[in-house]
Amino acid sequence: MQKYNIWELRTKISSAYLAEDIVKELDLDINMIHILKSKELGTLSAVKDFLYAGYESLLDPFLFSDIKRALRRIDTALKNNEVIYIYGDYDADGIMGTCILYKILSSASSNVHALLPNRFKQGYGLNCEMIDKLKAADTSLIITVDNGITAVEEIDYASMLGMDVIITDHHECNEELPRAYSILNPKKPDEAYPFRDLCGAAIAFKLALAMIEQKIASYDICELITFAMIGTIADIVPLTGENRIIALIGLNEIKKTKNLALIELMDDANLNPHEITCADIGFKIAPRINAAGRMTDANETIRMFCSNERSFVKSKVSVLSQINKFRQNEEKKIYAQAAEIVEHENPDSRYIWVLSNASWHEGVIGISAGRLAEEYNRPFILISENDSICKGSARSIAGFNIFEAIKNSEHLLTRFGGHSAAAGFSINKENISEFERRLNEYAYKNGISKLLYNTKYYDYESADGIFTEKFISDVELLSPFGYKNPKPIIRLNNCKISNITKRGQDQSHISCSVIKQNTAVRSIAFCQKDAFEDIRDNDLADILLYPKINNFNNIKNIEYEIKDIFFYDNCYSEYEKAAYRHFIYFYDKAKYFASENKISQNTLEETLSSSSAGEVITVYSYEMLKRILRFLRYSKSEKEFSVCFNRIDDYKKEKKYILICPLDIPSPSNIKVAETNCFNAYEEDLYKNENTVFLNNKYKTDSVDVGRELLAYIYVRLGDISALCENKLSLFIEHLKKNDKYEFNYINVRLAIDIFVSIGLANYTYHDDTDTIFIDKIVCKEKKDINKSRIMIKLNEIAN
Repeated sequence: MQKYNIWELRTKISSAYLAEDIVKELDLDINMIHILKSKELGTLSAVKDFLYAGYESLLDPFLFSDIKRALRRIDTALKNNEVIYIYGDYDADGIMGTCILYKILSSASSNVHALLPNRFKQGYGLNCEMIDKLKAADTSLIITVDNGITAVEEIDYASMLGMDVIITDHHECNEELPRAYSILNPKKPDEAYPFRDLCGAAIAFKLALAMIEQKIASYDICELITFAMIGTIADIVPLTGENRIIALIGLNEIKKTKNLALIELMDDANLNPHEITCADIGFKIAPRINAAGRMTDANETIRMFCSNERSFVKSKVSVLSQINKFRQNEEKKIYAQAAEIVEHENPDSRYIWVLSNASWHEGVIGISAGRLAEEYNRPFILISENDSICKGSARSIAGFNIFEAIKNSEHLLTRFGGHSAAAGFSINKENISEFERRLNEYAYKNGISKLLYNTKYYDYESADGIFTEKFISDVELLSPFGYKNPKPIIRLNNCKISNITKRGQDQSHISCSVIKQNTAVRSIAFCQKDAFEDIRDNDLADILLYPKINNFNNIKNIEYEIKDIFFYDNCYSEYEKAAYRHFIYFYDKAKYFASENKISQNTLEETLSSSSAGEVITVYSYEMLKRILRFLRYSKSEKEFSVCFNRIDDYKKEKKYILICPLDIPSPSNIKVAETNCFNAYEEDLYKNENTVFLNNKYKTDSVDVGRELLAYIYVRLGDISALCENKLSLFIEHLKKNDKYEFNYINVRLAIDIFVSIGLANYTYHDDTDTIFIDKIVCKEKKDINKSRIMIKLNEIAN
């Protein structure tokens, strides 16, 4: 299925001046200015911390408001040789966090034990059955990892039995907090810890750091932070702030790890420890660790990470690898079955999909839900049915808080927990239908329709697509890349694509050549074969890319990793002429100010999908026109619309129209204005029609940037029109473009000539059908003020 994504320039957070200072101070490639402007830079010192972070960049663990109380209780338990149980979660984050605390505490006491619940027998988190088991083992202190923050009744029960509970968890808190001995959770209300996005393993690591600092216990910090790094990447928490520091340090430490389990896991995944990346952890190491908890019992995985016996570790890694392959097959089967239902019933028929099946493995449904959410760009909830209690797993899309959506129907559930992007729950079978109804009602009321088309962000547009090895090396300083710290993405417009070849075992990848300014660059597009299926003769392409260095046989070449691509019929020449005619026609006419009740909050895509016969959608920017053309191609509705420039020559009520830079609009038509016209807001002559609705889109163009220096340069070169350019305007514009100091285009060159005429510096005639221009310069003794030109006055108004 071909995907439709909206492209937006990433918001510039930091000033260009600060970015320029940083580039100069740190001797970075000049193009890093564009990348750094979209980062929260703060100060030069903060940037150095970001780019060259080390252990000293970690936050003080004693910023946790409850950590001293936790440490006192742990210290007492160790000194009194009390039985301590670390009670973790069975996912990779929980396993790594449990290993961290087991490693450090067991170095100080032989009465420390680790226990993970069985997903299929006990389910997630603390429960009374497991608490009874711990009490029978004479436990006096329970430390939870990656769970516990919603276990109010269970912790009360443990307290009643005489056991203290320290919670380390990162999940969202309910209104009522457990009455635990101590709670370490950065999301806790009124928590002082300044970074709230730590994962479970990272919180366990912070507690371990505090123990080392207080000399309560000791262990190799390099191994502990490696475990925290795996938990951080596996749990897909934002790779910003302290998370990025943990990931950065951990990825360096894993290269020299002595932990047998990590060594064997990397070997099983065919990874070179010295070249391991964030993606390797997320897609190759973490799934193997997760596999045990998803499919069987994860307690053996704890023993694997804590063992020094190579044969035992090797055998456990082999078992994990086999379980992971089984998990992959199960996940593909569930995905295929769910996708078939969705396609049959129409993906757009629901805001949130809730699907259930008795054969779906409850340990795998979360992964399948994530893939479905990514594919269809709407939240998915998959439920493993049972005769009594059913288990569900939810995955959301950017901008929609699935935790809050599910919480709205909490009364229908027997248990639930999670965060904004993912959640798990238990539900009685008879409540599933009502649960789905309430979820979709909540989604509609909370504006999910605005989020159903994915937005891809880019950092800047490259004019030529030429990148240096130093630039690519400097970009890597921003890694590790992941959630909320994405790879910098660069946009390249008006490319030709050739040598398209399918790659990979399932032929889902594409290799091709991207041609820009007569230079071809080898490129790869992973999992994007569908995007290339609709390419047509003479299509141009805009691409989002990440440049990288391919080192093959010690020969380095720069290539593009294509992150998204769309093809379109090039009509820029027609657009430029239409935009120029529109400006000249309206620049000195009255504006129309739309009343608030005429402004629609619908997206462009909603407007196109719901348009009716006779409707006219007006457009002013080439960027918006390309977005429309892309959506019409994606939705297979191109034949429903006629695309017209300036005027509709033969309006028919049964047709739909896209009208670019209108000079007039047929009066009986319904009008939807796709964007504010930057030339003149809205034109009074066009939009007094009662049937006009304005979408809330704004755009700014640099096509009409006409400064004094550009005007002076064009004026000096006017003689070249006849001398060198055969009196052809298009040849004159190409001639001007040889000076790369300025951006020349049809619009600003025509406007420049019009300004010369308006202040008495020239006369000209232009024949549009032959592109022929004849110009006479007028010799003037007195100085002319360009700012007295009505055209220039309007251009200055637009610029400001």
